[in-house]
Amino acid sequence: MDVLYERCCGLDVHKKTVVACVIVPGSKGKPRKTIRTFGTMTDDLLALGDWLATEQVSHGDCAARRLVATIERQERR
Repeated sequence: MDVLYERCCGLDVHKKTVVACVIVPGSKGKPRKTIRTFGTMTDDLLALGDWLATEQVSHGDCAARRLVATIERQERR
């Protein structure tokens, strides 16, 4: 499998939590995967953003399809 993005994150958004899985290069060329759970309050989301910046994540994907659809709907207005 080819690596498309070296530093990426998957987000699973729930009502009270956001679970983030970060995959970045590790030792000896093996990927390092870290999973952390954050709350959904502002301070928690800021902590998530700080962690992603620290890990130098360049790309992410959100598993909350309803959220994506809502954002797309808002952008069309």
